[in-house]
Amino acid sequence: MILSHGVEEYTLFREKLLHYRFFDDPFEGGKDAVYGLDKPLMRLVATLKAAAHRLGPERRILLLHGPVGSAKSTIARLLKKGLEAYSRTEEGKLFTFYWKTEEGPLPCPMHEEPLHLLPQDLREAFLEELRALHPDYPYPLEVEGELCPVCRFQMREALKRYEGDLAAVLENEVVVKRLVLSEKDRVGIGTFQPKDEKNQDATELTGDINYRKVALYGSDSDPRAFNFDGELNIANRGLVEFIEILKLDVAFLYDLLTASQEHKIKSKKFAQTDIDEIILGHSVAGWTPILYRHQGKPGWTTLEGLYERFGERPKGLEVLAYDPERKEARWTGVLGLYRHPFFGELLTSAQKWGVVETTPNHSLYDREGRVFYPEEGREMLGLRKLPPLASPPQTVNVVEGVPGFAMEEELAPAITARRLTRPAPPGFARLALPRHATLLKALYRLPQEEEDLKALLTVLIWYATEGHGNARNGGIVISSANREELERVKAAYERISDGKGYIHVGSKRDSAWRLYLGAEAIRVLAEHHCGKGAAQKRLPDFLFTLPRPYLEHAWEELLKTDGSRRLSREQAKGSEAYRRLYGEFKTISPMLAAQVGVLLSLLGHDYSVYLYPRPGKAPAYRIRYVSGEGKPGGRHKRYTHRLFRRPAQGEWVYDIACEGLHNFVCGVGSVVCHNTNEPEYRKLQANEYMEALRDRTIKIDIPYILRVSDEVKIYRRDFAKVRGKHIAPHTLEMAATWAVLTRLEPPRRAGLTLMQKLKLYDGRLLPGWTEEAVRELMAEAKREGLEGISPRYIQDKISNVLVTSEEPCINPFMVMNELEEGLKHHSLINDEKTRERYKALLQEVKAEYAEIVKNEVQRAIAADEEALNRLFHNYIDHVKAYVLGEKVKNPYTGAPEPPNERLMRSIEERIDIPESRKDDFRREIMNYIGALALEGRPFTYKDNDRLRRALELKLFEDQKDTIRLSALVSGVVDPETQAKIDVVKARLIRDYGYCEHCASGVLEFAASLFARSER
Repeated sequence: MILSHGVEEYTLFREKLLHYRFFDDPFEGGKDAVYGLDKPLMRLVATLKAAAHRLGPERRILLLHGPVGSAKSTIARLLKKGLEAYSRTEEGKLFTFYWKTEEGPLPCPMHEEPLHLLPQDLREAFLEELRALHPDYPYPLEVEGELCPVCRFQMREALKRYEGDLAAVLENEVVVKRLVLSEKDRVGIGTFQPKDEKNQDATELTGDINYRKVALYGSDSDPRAFNFDGELNIANRGLVEFIEILKLDVAFLYDLLTASQEHKIKSKKFAQTDIDEIILGHSVAGWTPILYRHQGKPGWTTLEGLYERFGERPKGLEVLAYDPERKEARWTGVLGLYRHPFFGELLTSAQKWGVVETTPNHSLYDREGRVFYPEEGREMLGLRKLPPLASPPQTVNVVEGVPGFAMEEELAPAITARRLTRPAPPGFARLALPRHATLLKALYRLPQEEEDLKALLTVLIWYATEGHGNARNGGIVISSANREELERVKAAYERISDGKGYIHVGSKRDSAWRLYLGAEAIRVLAEHHCGKGAAQKRLPDFLFTLPRPYLEHAWEELLKTDGSRRLSREQAKGSEAYRRLYGEFKTISPMLAAQVGVLLSLLGHDYSVYLYPRPGKAPAYRIRYVSGEGKPGGRHKRYTHRLFRRPAQGEWVYDIACEGLHNFVCGVGSVVCHNTNEPEYRKLQANEYMEALRDRTIKIDIPYILRVSDEVKIYRRDFAKVRGKHIAPHTLEMAATWAVLTRLEPPRRAGLTLMQKLKLYDGRLLPGWTEEAVRELMAEAKREGLEGISPRYIQDKISNVLVTSEEPCINPFMVMNELEEGLKHHSLINDEKTRERYKALLQEVKAEYAEIVKNEVQRAIAADEEALNRLFHNYIDHVKAYVLGEKVKNPYTGAPEPPNERLMRSIEERIDIPESRKDDFRREIMNYIGALALEGRPFTYKDNDRLRRALELKLFEDQKDTIRLSALVSGVVDPETQAKIDVVKARLIRDYGYCEHCASGVLEFAASLFARSER
């Protein structure tokens, strides 16, 4: 089927590749064409070819795996369309049969191969004759399996009527007919998409009893009273696609085990039925804070971080879980960490007890210890009493594990070697770098140095809530409207450091003061313990190992930053103890919110959690101290369950298997999440049946496109028929450039930028780079193409601009601005760091576009064929004379003169030919002229791209002053200049695809660029 459409062989970076025209979508004129994925498609075709030769893959599930929007569904759709089309051709003819009955024709519900009608001995003899007639047939001529229950019943009844005469049965009772596959008619092609676990039913795969016919035939085991219409039934002889296969319930996976390996399915009340079909599934990531303990040492991370650190080896890892019998939380060992990609809506459950985001079928615990699904909206269990996290330490080393720090004994070799000059006294540490000699107290003995450690906590907590790294001068900056508080923080810093801080009035935009702590050492320490970026800030892990006085100190400091002790009129009615202890804290960091909640729990306080969604921004959290239930200052007995939905396309979701308990504690508010039957990927990993299924699965990675020239084909196809709007040149190319940049890993080679890497991947070799070097560069990046921006996002934003713009033409800046604006709401970007990186890449693309525009306008200005030829011949005459050591005849005086070095250099400098390389370049030109002369071909400036570019730039420099593009910026254009500008505009329209509107715009943009470069 795939090979029938032809194959093209080509070489890319010295690697032979095959392009299968089947994936150009010849069925619908390229509507579903797949671009730039020839290597993954080669692996897919090789697997299908091995299956056709019955080498093993025919008994496997093909799992198309990759990020959202990487063409997995498109490939599955092409395979289904291809099967439909091929079954209609002479080469792809398939046959099945139907039975003649009194009620009319009875088709085989499984579209079976007619040779199933023959017993095994007759079938094998028939196949032997067939093999003898077709000795060169490239594939095995085999027919496996037996009749389905319906046909077996019909055959049994017919043989009774004809007294065992099989020939008579076949002649009189059976009609062989052509089988044409059709997804719409559910013939030979099936598609299955899992629903919620509560609504899944295995009969959707293997069929179900027809109870209306049971009364007619008298038994529910009569095959005539059964509907063989499950997806595995109707897809026999073809293909079944499982969308999100990893979300399947266990009951379905029993069916897949036998369907994949044995090519059999088990329908209710019947023996196993043979099938012959391809099973195709595709799958495609957790910001949730969690408290854990490893080797007895507590720490904080996200579920994603926990998986990345301990996923392969959770030995010694513990998390908090809820013991329903004892009605208390306890530490429990982790058996395994699991994840799977999720498609659909993620649900954030927000109540006074806590906030947690889950899939719809991930159950939570309610206040009675029962499980429920988020959409049921029951009052969830948020724990407020926690077991001890760790034994109080006698000594705290705050630089342990912090990269770059060194203490006394570690500094000694560097001091001896005179790489560093300033040692650290006992108990202190410094960065092991020259010119970074600020000392910080690193070792704290408890309780002797309690005040010192509290001073450090003060600095770290103020950084976590009101501070940020000083990118310009190093160190950290802490802001507050209260100078007295900053003086106190400054004193705390100077207590544990030999560095000094200074306070400065803030910017004119606010009334805040700024405390500058300029040592790089405090920045490194603060960012290690407390994170970077407001939405990712946190409290230091070591805080949660400390005795109560330190926890109380931390809570007091939090209230002085983003907290408050202000009581409302109603709260003021509370008890004296409540009024004394009351406080609330606000943050946009879910990790910090979760930590503050646990901090209050460790202090023996109760609290409520409030979530404040902010469209386009990270949500805010408020943690408020409460004193019990149903009284002034207490928590209301009633509760509100709010459910927020957001789409997820291939985002990873996580689960934890614990020893003895079926839950774990996570989220803001210490919410208890159930983990029985969750997530889907855990089944595939841990359950013995799932292990068997995994062994029967062939995973084929389908990454994103990594070549701009391929990516842009998607957008040209989709927007080729836009009416009423012109798309300016390079608009789609710049969008594709940004999309590919987001998918590339930063280059490890010194001096190579990400934009240069993109150009290398696209086949544009740079000086010093060979095709072999590019192959090595690609091999270094193992995960390229598995992350980044999907084509769907680009398509959506281009569509938005086309619909909302009132201009007759859309240009690259309109699209890039729309792409940047959309990043604020992108559902798959979960951290601010990634968002800022993508924005920075957009700036790189804008700079690249500016260079393209300058080049095109320069070429349009210099596009005087006659002038270019004159300059070219003049240059060649002088180069020839220079290389041969001859002189040039002056065209005016006729006298011989030395070659004009100034002329030659004025051209060569335009393409950065240095003085030291001019001889090589000139000899290269002469050698090229000689090679062409041997072939009888003349040499023109168009034969050498570098020379052509140099001549155009030289001519542009000579002519730009006569055109005076700067007049476009000033708005004052005389008729003579306007006429010259109109000529350039006409060339842009004729040669580069601009319209009148965008040609004018690009000339104004180029004029501003040239004016800027001349300042």
